Formats: sequence, C-alpha cells, structure tokens
Amino acid sequence: MGKKVAAVISLALFLGVTLASCTDDKNWSFVADESYSILSVQCNNPILIKRTQDSDYLRQGGKGIEAAGTDDEAVSIRTLGEDSGIDASKNYNVTINTLQGSDRVKMKAVTSDGITMTLPDRPDDLGLQFVITPDGQQSFLASDLGIWSVDASQARKITPDNYNSMTYDVLAEQSAELYQENIVRWNENVTPDPTSTKLAYISNKHDIYNDTNALFVYDLTTGMESISARSGNANYMLEGWLDPDTLLCMKITEDKTEYVAVPLDEEEIPLKMIGSDPFVYAVKDGMIAYAEGLGSPEIHFAQYLGTDGLKEIKSVKLGWQTRVRGGNNGFSPDNSKFACLYIPEGSKDTRYIQVISLTENKKIKIDSLPGDSDFLIEFYWADNQTLLVVAGKDYQGVALESTWSYDLSGGEKQ
Repeated sequence: MGKKVAAVISLALFLGVTLASCTDDKNWSFVADESYSILSVQCNNPILIKRTQDSDYLRQGGKGIEAAGTDDEAVSIRTLGEDSGIDASKNYNVTINTLQGSDRVKMKAVTSDGITMTLPDRPDDLGLQFVITPDGQQSFLASDLGIWSVDASQARKITPDNYNSMTYDVLAEQSAELYQENIVRWNENVTPDPTSTKLAYISNKHDIYNDTNALFVYDLTTGMESISARSGNANYMLEGWLDPDTLLCMKITEDKTEYVAVPLDEEEIPLKMIGSDPFVYAVKDGMIAYAEGLGSPEIHFAQYLGTDGLKEIKSVKLGWQTRVRGGNNGFSPDNSKFACLYIPEGSKDTRYIQVISLTENKKIKIDSLPGDSDFLIEFYWADNQTLLVVAGKDYQGVALESTWSYDLSGGEKQ
C-alpha cells in the first residue's frame, strides 16, 4: 500500500469513517498500517495494543476507529495511546527483581468501561511475562525470581521467596553443581484462571535433581502456593484452564506424551485423544480444540466431562496443513466458533483462516487477502462476529504489517 493511499485512509479513520477494503471480499475493513493485538479482558469493547515493529507502512493516530460491520453497527475498536479516547493516567515506573538485577518497568493505568487496568507501556519490550486477569482488575509481572502484583504505582512480590526452605539462589548453586548451568524454573507460563482468583504456573523447584516440571497454583484470595501435580519421572506443561477448578496439561515421560486433566483437589485424569501425537491448539470453558499432530489438517473438538474424560463433538478438515500461533485463542468469546490459520491444498505459499461453527454444520473460509497483503500472520477475536487480523506484505525484503478486521456475518459460509 502506497503512502498516498495510506494517508487518505488515515484521514478517513481520523474522521470516523468505516472503510471498505481494497480486496473483492467486502467483509474486510482497514484498521491501521501497523500491527495490533487485542487485550483479552472482559470489557464491552475490545481494546488494541500497538505491537512493536521494525517498520510500518505509515504511523498514524486517532481517538477511535470504526472497524467492522455496517455503517449503523460498526464495531468501535479503541487503541491505547496518548490519543486513545480512553481515560489513562500518566505513566509511572515500578521495580521488578530479575537475575540481572532490578528492572524498572514503565506502566500506565487505563480506565475503560469502569474497569481500571494496569498495563505495561511497551508490552513487546518487557523481557518479563505480563499477565492480566480476565476481569481486568489485577495485573502481574513475572520474572525468574517470582511474581509481582502491579497496581496503583507500585509492584509487590506475592509469591514465596523459598520452597521447602530452599531459595532460588540455593537451587541455582545446586543446579550448577549438577548440570554446570542454571536450569531453575521458579515460575514459568503464569496463567490466570477464569474467575480471576488463581494463578497457575510450572516449576522444577520441588525436584532440581530430576529436573522435572510440576504444576503449581497460587491462590490470590489466601496468598497460599500449592503444588497440584507432580511426578518423579514426568514433566508437566501447562495448556490452560478447563474450568475454574481444573487445569489441562501435557504430561511428558520417557516413553509417552499424553494430555491430562488436573483437578485442584483430586487425582489427575488421563484424556484420550484421536491421533498418534495429538497437539492441543486451544482450551476454553471445558472445550478443547486439537489436531492429530502439530500442523495436521484435521481439527477435533472435544468437551471435558470430568471423570468421564472427553466427549468428541466434531472434527473438520481445513486444508493441507493448519497453523497455530502462541497466545492466540481460537475459540470465540461465547465458544460458539473456532478460528484457525490454515494452508490450502492448492496454494502452499500462503496462509488463510477458516472459522468453524460449533453449534451448526457450517464454516466460513477467509481465503482472500486484504488490500495488497501477501499473507495473514495472526488473528484475535474482537467479538463473536469480528476477527482482528494482522496481515503481512513483503516490501523489498522487509516484512511490513497492517491490521484489518473481518466481518464474519457476511462471510462465505460452506
């Protein structure tokens, strides 16, 4: 997209005009010549965070953008920035301890729909894990040394400094003696539960000698840390929450890899999935989407039934291969649809999106590219009928990115 065209689009967006795309597929709407991701909190309107890029088509500002739907029912997608139209206080710095010393992180308090959220000013440049609860009211920063709660203008460490009287430093010394390197994982992949009252994460601090991951849960209401799943010869990898009291994990041993449900107060439950090497793409509200292997063309959907395991709901073949992006949840907010990147049979040099209805025997193929884009990179759910899609373009060897929305209500159903 040339800068002249981009400038015209920028002016129209600034004036609040809903734009059609340059493609024949009229369900595309242009958002911005830069890359955005959606903040996943329970707000009435989605909020976009600008992604860090090496290069953009054209930087632009604006208080809000009408992105998708008809002129009368356009979806308001709001960006976080100085001119966001969202009530944001001035930035402030908090201090987080890391292995390299003290890290000063620039944060901001943002108020939207009556919820005050604490967010990093530049989330892509953190070097730490940022976590926000689904209700948007609690924010955390996690380093190798622990988890900090961040609110108002301060950061407070909430997780214990030791486990079984062993500090991180002591375990790091033992690790150096055993492995000649530091392999301590104190709290990795911090994941909040659906009720915003617990944090789950994995760690090997319970058994540095065998270097196996166990599953830990920190209760935000009691301040207590507990170990929910461990095995002397198995590694647990956290996939997500099946429900407020049950986690989904990949369990890896020398002879097999399997998925297990881990209730917080009961024994783990092995889950039988189709395929020789199944791979989970998404989990939400008891629903699991998985492929028979990473990249396999067929996606299976199953419902978690507690001690009865999984009930297969349906399976759909998407194309030649499927693709998954870390941090992208394929399930729509109401769990009625699932979206996935796929590579079609006849065009193996690009990626498109398919949206599968979980309540009807229908799917929508998004097999068009917006504007003059060359490929689709990733997507986010803006609402139950709108996808926010980051598209890419190869410009003289530089990958440029732009953000578009896609209106599923007008998509081609099959």
